[in-house]
Amino acid sequence: MRGIEKVEKRERLHDFISSCYRIDRTKLMAALTVLVIFATATFASFGADFANSYDGDIEDQVNSTLIENVGSYAGIFSVTVTASVNPTGTLAIISLIGVIEKSDQYFPNAKWLEGPQHFLCSTPIIRTAANLPISTPAVTIILTIVTIALYVVRSTSVSKALSAPTIDKIEEFSGYIVTVALSFMPVAMVRTVQAADIGDTTQKVVSVGTYAALLFLSLVSAIFNLIVYIVIHNCLDAVELLAAAIPIKGMNVVVEILKAILHLTLVVLQIVSPFLCVILGIIFFIISLILFRWLSVLSVYYTHVYVKPVLRKVFRSHEVSPFMHKKFPKRGRKKYPELTMAIPAFSMNRRARLVKKRELIWLSERAGEPVFLKIKPLRRIKEISMEEMNPLHREVYLQKTLRFTRIVSEDHTVEIIFSSEYNDRWEVLLERFGLKDYRIVQDRLANEEKVTFKNWWEKLKRKMFKPKDNIVGTV
Repeated sequence: MRGIEKVEKRERLHDFISSCYRIDRTKLMAALTVLVIFATATFASFGADFANSYDGDIEDQVNSTLIENVGSYAGIFSVTVTASVNPTGTLAIISLIGVIEKSDQYFPNAKWLEGPQHFLCSTPIIRTAANLPISTPAVTIILTIVTIALYVVRSTSVSKALSAPTIDKIEEFSGYIVTVALSFMPVAMVRTVQAADIGDTTQKVVSVGTYAALLFLSLVSAIFNLIVYIVIHNCLDAVELLAAAIPIKGMNVVVEILKAILHLTLVVLQIVSPFLCVILGIIFFIISLILFRWLSVLSVYYTHVYVKPVLRKVFRSHEVSPFMHKKFPKRGRKKYPELTMAIPAFSMNRRARLVKKRELIWLSERAGEPVFLKIKPLRRIKEISMEEMNPLHREVYLQKTLRFTRIVSEDHTVEIIFSSEYNDRWEVLLERFGLKDYRIVQDRLANEEKVTFKNWWEKLKRKMFKPKDNIVGTV
């Protein structure tokens, strides 16, 4: 039993890692690219502003500087969690805070800003906002307008489907930049300390130990915060996609309002109670990590089945849907160079040790029969035949509906869904898969319903119009 439990645990862990890799492969590459660029630039500056010093007082100053910078990493984590909820909104708020911290420069006559300026400059989490290049009134106004516009854009199902592959990706990439840039800020903004006089000149330097420690902490912070950002942001994005797919009017508006409330709560806690904000951020990250795989699977399903058809109708309605999907993994192309069909599909029924419900598989065709390929990283490609997907040997059909296309049996013990994009190639699919049109079943069921209704109506008429027995009355 213990051996079986260990295998199941390994399977769950591998499934989680596989889902992370499969879902976010492009996003991870973008995040790593941003991380490498910032890390390279930061390490290239190593040695420019430090020198060894053996003066005890100076070392005390260096150590105090290091401790203060280490404390700011908790604030960077809080900002990362806030940015995960709304990257553009977080940038707008950071920009506004930076403007307030530099209010004596932008608004010298506004005496009422002196109190907020002093308070914000003394808060460890956001005291360096004024040093950011976005801390100008013009940028604050632009980011605020963009934030409000994005909330409005995502408030309908169609607009969310259109923003998912365009605006959302740009916003997410900006979140990578913010997260990594803030993580390396303690190195860029490290305060120099006065070193011993060298000849007739005085140099401002920091010690080697301080600089090396900050470089290491910045790198660890950037990696960790990127993971936090990706997990939380993808979970919330999946929730928005689910809300767009649920056929309930106004669901997107409700989700966007709740998202705005969550973002505002985190921002207020960052300023009022930084410690509580860090604790809440950790709890939020743990919950997102637990839900990550489940929401990621649903996100892929709804993206392929609901979002992609909308995009095709809007931007490529005149094009014929290709049978070889552009996202088909390279491993599959190398192993099966002869393939001419690879359609992302999802089984709505779990098949033990074969495929999970709504798990991505690739629908292909071989010898006039559907074949399914399950491609997961670090594992061999698994071929699943139609017989394995149909263990009860039911008659299966090909059906097209308004929302999707599917291979289905009459009792739904077999139900494999793929995008309605391929409805324009319906006859070709019927021929290549060797399946019957589900309209045969629908016509038969309709005829059976007519016969049933007719029999019921005849019985009702006989009962209602049955001749009554003659009753002889007396006066």
